[in-house]
Amino acid sequence: MTKLAGKMALVTGGSRGIGTAVARRLAADGAAVALTYANSAAQAADVAQSIEGKGGCAVVIHADHADPPVAARAVEQTVDQLRRLDILVNNASIFTGGPLEQAAVQDCGEVRIRQLPEEPEEGAPAERRCFVEPRPGQGTMRDP
Repeated sequence: MTKLAGKMALVTGGSRGIGTAVARRLAADGAAVALTYANSAAQAADVAQSIEGKGGCAVVIHADHADPPVAARAVEQTVDQLRRLDILVNNASIFTGGPLEQAAVQDCGEVRIRQLPEEPEEGAPAERRCFVEPRPGQGTMRDP
């Protein structure tokens, strides 16, 4: 038995790069994986097909995580399709490419890693608010 058998995961931005690697690893370790994409439908389908081709379960969800209601719906779609959510990997990002010397300071985002709070804070990303908020009859999503 694999260490994540029976677990349900959502990988935002799972159609490319690090998100793809994380989605494939979670699936290889036994988790069912939902992955989101904003513009790479074909790549997301390829990732899902590769996961399913190895006996895994994959769900593809179109979601632009720059739009909080859309991001929240991605969490709900994951729960609807996979029955619950055990693992959340917030990988989706916005990248403004180009030469480093042409990058503006405002294009550089702040990255913070912190533990999920017991209660969602004001202004928290939509995925975090959905993940922490209690669901009727199920406790919290991270403590089913």
